[in-house]
Amino acid sequence: MGAMLVLWLKFAKELLLQLSFCSCCVRCIPPCTTCRFDLEMNVPNLNPNGIAKYYEFKSYKPESIIGISVNQFKSYLAQVTDWKQFRYIFNRAKTTDLDILKKEFQKVFINNAEQFWITNSDLMKKFKMPNGLLVKSKEEFLALVSRDNFYEQLSFIEF
Repeated sequence: MGAMLVLWLKFAKELLLQLSFCSCCVRCIPPCTTCRFDLEMNVPNLNPNGIAKYYEFKSYKPESIIGISVNQFKSYLAQVTDWKQFRYIFNRAKTTDLDILKKEFQKVFINNAEQFWITNSDLMKKFKMPNGLLVKSKEEFLALVSRDNFYEQLSFIEF
């Protein structure tokens, strides 16, 4: 048992050495290219196992999500090619209902859908239409984000 613990501690130490922390600006006006995630895992080929590479930590009440920095979020969208590559981790002390957070974040998508499409249309095309097919066009994406259940696809939002 002791040998396994030592191996695990070595692995954890190596992993921690590969993390990058950011204390970049919270709001950037005009949009900047220096916005970075709070935590970046600098581990090559990490994502095949479904482990996110980028993490952003938020301590918002659900009603405050609408005020999230759109410029910062767009900067993050521009850095990834798959929704599995990043996570927005919300403070569970602010609400215990993940669906409420996702529904509030859906409003951010509704209000900024065209900007998000322009920022990374390939990423937006990874959302699924009600028929199960992937989004093909900006028009489909704009219609999709307004659907009542779109929030269910916001898998990057977690506690």
